[in-house]
Amino acid sequence: MVIITKTKQEKIYQIPEMPVFQRRRSKVVWLGRQKMLASIFNIKSVSVQVKDIKQMIYSKNPHLVSLYAKFRLNSASSSYSDNEYITISKSSDLNKSLIYALISTEWLLDAGYIENKSLEEIQQECFDLQNKIYELYERRKQMISHVDIDFKIKLFEYKLSCLSEFILDKVDSEKNLEQSITERVLLKEKIAN
Repeated sequence: MVIITKTKQEKIYQIPEMPVFQRRRSKVVWLGRQKMLASIFNIKSVSVQVKDIKQMIYSKNPHLVSLYAKFRLNSASSSYSDNEYITISKSSDLNKSLIYALISTEWLLDAGYIENKSLEEIQQECFDLQNKIYELYERRKQMISHVDIDFKIKLFEYKLSCLSEFILDKVDSEKNLEQSITERVLLKEKIAN
C-alpha cells in the first residue's frame, strides 16, 4: 500500500510553452515529462510498504525494479519488516520519476483511495480483479513466451491478496466498533439502573 502525502494547498501545474523540436520523438518525450510533472505537482512524498517493494522485482518499470534493488529486502541482512513504510520525498529528478512510477502503477493500492471506499465497492474491485487475472491466464494460453504475463499475473494476484486482507481488517474493525458501542450502551444502562 502506498500513502501519498500532498501539499496543503493544491495548485494547478502550468505547462510551459513547448520548445521547437526537430524530431517527433523529442516532442513525445517532452510531453511525457510534462504529464509526469503535472501528476506529481501537488505531492510532497510517497510512502511505500516494504512488502510492496519486495514485489517490484516482477515489475517491468525500471524505476520500481531499481527501488527493489536499492533496498535488497529479500536478503537475510534486511532490517525492515513487511509492514514498515519507506518514504520517498520529491527532492530530486530521480525521485520525481520514481514517485510518478509508484502512483501510476495499477497493481499498488493507494491507502487514501481505498480508505474512502465502501466494503461493497472494494468487493466489486476484487471481483473485477479476479476477472482480469482470469483473462490474463486465458491470454497466457495463446502466447509462446510467458514471462511478462506471468509477472503481471503475479502482481495482480498480490494486489488481490492485499485487497482481501484489507477487507478482512475492515470487517474486523467494524465488528470491534459495533461491539464497543454495544458495551458502552450496556454500561450506560447499568449505571442508569
